[in-house]
Amino acid sequence: MTIPRSLPVPSHPHVHLTGIREEDYDSFCQIYGGDSPRRKAYFQSLVKHSRDNWNQWNNSSNENTSGEPVFPKSWPFIAIRLVTSISDDGTVVGPFLGELSTYRWGYDFEKGTEQYDSLVKINEERLPGDSELIWMIGYSVSADYRRQGIASAAVDVLVEWLHAVMGSKVVVACCAVENIASAGLLARCNFTKVKEYQSSLGRMDYGGMLYWEHVKNGGGVDKRKIYRKNAEKKRRDALKICYERLNTLLPQKARRRPKTDIVELTTEYILELETEGAEKSKLIAELDFAIEKSKGALA
Repeated sequence: MTIPRSLPVPSHPHVHLTGIREEDYDSFCQIYGGDSPRRKAYFQSLVKHSRDNWNQWNNSSNENTSGEPVFPKSWPFIAIRLVTSISDDGTVVGPFLGELSTYRWGYDFEKGTEQYDSLVKINEERLPGDSELIWMIGYSVSADYRRQGIASAAVDVLVEWLHAVMGSKVVVACCAVENIASAGLLARCNFTKVKEYQSSLGRMDYGGMLYWEHVKNGGGVDKRKIYRKNAEKKRRDALKICYERLNTLLPQKARRRPKTDIVELTTEYILELETEGAEKSKLIAELDFAIEKSKGALA
């Protein structure tokens, strides 16, 4: 089995998912708001994580003689990268656009409960390739490349990889309640919003969070199609109610005419009523003014 050095994003041929590299640090800092010792340490852990996971996967694949599937310890293609060229060995060259990470789900919303420690321990002890192992994803893209569908397309590739390669039944994600953009991305990627909870770490309160799930072959449901279908149904229902109400306003003979004529005539009638109402309101206002003026003259 040949282990790829990158994964293409089908809907964006100029974008690949690759390992994260030391030279990506400046671009990484621009996304996350500047340099700091903590950010540097986190970045270096991502570089090591990405490199070690790919090497382990590649070496295990080369040494594998059993024919059984070989799994990496975790997701190695952490960088979302714009492709400017591809070297002879398959290395993608290009600027760093964003991060796409995976973590073992830590049951954030179970903190403080009796089952919290056991749930976390069970998920930590599961081996890569175990269908019950629950992965959580994280993502971020440079502001210059947002609203182009890159992040959602990259998440689609990652989720498909976790289901197809790692065999995971469930992939999860979390976002802040007020993060409308992130929630929209997860909905577009066919995640299902499961619950809202309060997140905290020590004394730090992170506020309301939304917990989402993507179930392998379980949803297979495209939320965008559902939204469009529901919106179309609401539109048809509204038109039907509108037609029925408008139809009752017309004389009996007029009701034999086509619906388009009825709607057109009724719309004109409503506009006429509105105009008449406006004229009446104007007349009443003028009369009120005249009465007040007369009262003043009599006084």
